[in-house]
Amino acid sequence: VFRGTLEEAQWRKLDTLLDRAQIQPGQTMLDIGFGWGGLSIHAARKYGCKVTGITLSVEQMALANERVKKEGLEHLINFEVVDYRTFA
Repeated sequence: VFRGTLEEAQWRKLDTLLDRAQIQPGQTMLDIGFGWGGLSIHAARKYGCKVTGITLSVEQMALANERVKKEGLEHLINFEVVDYRTFA
């Protein structure tokens, strides 16, 4: 049984994802379909990762970029509108 707030559960989820991916400080991370940028922002803030995020949504990228700017992480995170099927 988990206790705590929904926000605390969200942070635990992000930490679990990064732990399972074995993210280490200073690594570079690709976030495909980054949504609103939560995982990218958390990885950059917690580990100092450089993150490239790709999405199909112009609207999501606009809001995620606002969040990145608010956190002062523009030097670590770059979001782009790219079709993941043609990215590689």
